[in-house]
Amino acid sequence: MGSEYSPLGKPVVKSGAALQASGEAVFVDDIPSPPNCLHGAYVYSEKPLARITSMKLRQELELDGVKGIISSKDILNGGVNLGAKIIFGSEPLFAEEIAQCVGDCLAFVVADTQKLAEFAANSAFVEYSIENLEPPILSVEDAVKKS
Repeated sequence: MGSEYSPLGKPVVKSGAALQASGEAVFVDDIPSPPNCLHGAYVYSEKPLARITSMKLRQELELDGVKGIISSKDILNGGVNLGAKIIFGSEPLFAEEIAQCVGDCLAFVVADTQKLAEFAANSAFVEYSIENLEPPILSVEDAVKKS
């Protein structure tokens, strides 16, 4: 192999390796939070292909430092529910009406501490309905029948 492909095939030391190995590297989790900082955690769907009929926090959580819950309904007119643009199109940040899969992002909880935000996100009360939704296509044969 000529030098035009260098350093392909040769070991190269990562630029931050010495700092990381010595313990001197500063990571985001090592930086203290500023005063009055809020923390957040996502609420994920527990059901696939289900209509989201309601979503709320238990009332006792609101008194305990949870500031609120943000979902697709909170995006202002003219705003875009955009989580990522990928090669196959765009993906929404929050499920809007129907949770497509288990783990689909439904909302974001904001609280005084990270532990509280995570607890609230896991304790959020979400109601689902599967009425009037078609069953998922799970085989090639079903896909051909449905075109």
